[in-house]
Amino acid sequence: MTDSLLYVADSYNNRQLTLLALKRAALGVDLGVAYDRREAFDYLHRRGKFAGRATAHPLLILLDMKRQRRDGIETLRQLRADPVLVVIPAIMLAAYEDAHDIAQSYELGINAYVTKPVDFDNLVHMLRRIGQFWCTPQTAAAPLSADEPNHIAAQA
Repeated sequence: MTDSLLYVADSYNNRQLTLLALKRAALGVDLGVAYDRREAFDYLHRRGKFAGRATAHPLLILLDMKRQRRDGIETLRQLRADPVLVVIPAIMLAAYEDAHDIAQSYELGINAYVTKPVDFDNLVHMLRRIGQFWCTPQTAAAPLSADEPNHIAAQA
């Protein structure tokens, strides 16, 4: 497996449950995990313990929203401000819907805001569908070319 998905979550419980669901979803991509925003950017820029990481960019970034610390929003803000990383699709995962968080996520350029199902099997199914859409060769973003417009990149 050479393509990857980066999952960013600072909550241990959320991370463990979602990682188990991602593994059960069997997406066929390498799964990178970052425990906070700093580690996410180390992963993306191949620094520190991620310096030897083979793939330059993941096909998708899953940001697990942590309401109290709002780390998902801040990570998204930095992702969309980085001219190299802005083209990577990102999905916000949240425990529940919050109109303010949803609006802010889309204003900052999130590709999707998804409320995680409470039921584990439904979580696996949802993550499998996300992976099938965003991480398959047919739908994964192709490298951008200066000669070819890309409507998705233009929205970011």
